[in-house]
Amino acid sequence: MTDFEKEILQEQLQLNEADYKEGKINAEQYEANKKVFLDALGETAETAAPESPPASAPPAAAPPPMPEIPKIHLNVNGQNLGTFDRDAIIEKIRSGEINRDAMVWQKGMDNWIKAGEWPVLENYFPEQPPPMPLEVTPPPMSSTTAADAAPPPPASVINAGAGIKKTTTPPGNYVILKNVTKLYTGSVRAVDNISIGLGYKEFVVLLGPSGCGKSAVLRMIAGFDEITEGELIIDGELLNDVPAIRRNVAMVTMDYADEPGRGFKLPLGIGRSKSLQNQGAMSWQMTAYENMAFDLRNKKVSKDEIDSRINETAKSLDLDKLLDRKLTALSGGQRWRVSLGRALVRKPKVFLFDDPLSKIDNQKLRDQLTEELSGLHRSLNRTMIYATADQSEVMTGFADRVIVMKDGKIQSTTPP
Repeated sequence: MTDFEKEILQEQLQLNEADYKEGKINAEQYEANKKVFLDALGETAETAAPESPPASAPPAAAPPPMPEIPKIHLNVNGQNLGTFDRDAIIEKIRSGEINRDAMVWQKGMDNWIKAGEWPVLENYFPEQPPPMPLEVTPPPMSSTTAADAAPPPPASVINAGAGIKKTTTPPGNYVILKNVTKLYTGSVRAVDNISIGLGYKEFVVLLGPSGCGKSAVLRMIAGFDEITEGELIIDGELLNDVPAIRRNVAMVTMDYADEPGRGFKLPLGIGRSKSLQNQGAMSWQMTAYENMAFDLRNKKVSKDEIDSRINETAKSLDLDKLLDRKLTALSGGQRWRVSLGRALVRKPKVFLFDDPLSKIDNQKLRDQLTEELSGLHRSLNRTMIYATADQSEVMTGFADRVIVMKDGKIQSTTPP
């Protein structure tokens, strides 16, 4: 049994205990599942089992609903443009619709504030000389104003906030790994204190032999593996402790969670298979549609929305007539497109490609898929990180930058 398989089983033990404590399974189910996982590990309940739960645990109280994030009111040149969520405001900044002098207000603020001076938004503006300060003290909300209504903008900022020259790239780096180290079981140093910065919409290749740490980097960005040391920042947000399902990141891989025509012995197989699927692996036992829908179903996206996203994406990938087929009935190129489609329907900010062409032997097909990937980057305008051990893929020139890795460290950074 590999170290990775052991980690999966240990994870299943922890999830089993958590499900019992939360009242999702009864004591009999808990003990049965625990025995299966420990038997697979070759251990006994006395040496490896978590502390036995009480004979009867009351069901956990339902968690309180997540608080609603107040909308942001936007005023430019004295004109109230309405309310927007944070991502919409950031998109307006990047497109050049608003600059630092645009006025914003959110429920809970006493006064209006310049967008460029609000910590929530200030890092998204292009570098430019700081504007001259305006001697403005916006009036507080009046007693007759509704609790969620914005106060009137001050008269002295009527002409502030006009659009600036459009920019397609925000300042600085969009994806940042700062002094990141990854230690696996047995103190294996897979990644050794690396720092990488990727620009918005940049396409970067991690190139290196098997075991150099490139896949470990992708797994930490995706949230599949914890970061031992260092920080991961995407779009200005520290993500070290954010679970994978809540990160707007998608992995494209040709790994599989089961075996064609056989699957796994129950119940151990289901747990291990699902864990691998949560980490981007596909299932031979599922249709193309079911594989593409897997992450959206985990995120509780509505069926209508899932249908809409998958049908639209399938047409763009020439999979629309193959959605009801299992992977065993698809060619290697079609399976690759299913994995790509699964990532596309999530509409992520960052795409990760973990050696996705390694299991395709036909060189002509590899070249074709590489060209498709290059076109995909041009059309999507998203940050992409592509890990490969094949130098010939880099020579096609589809990347903006190549980072060479060896023994967990960065050796060089060069153009393709």
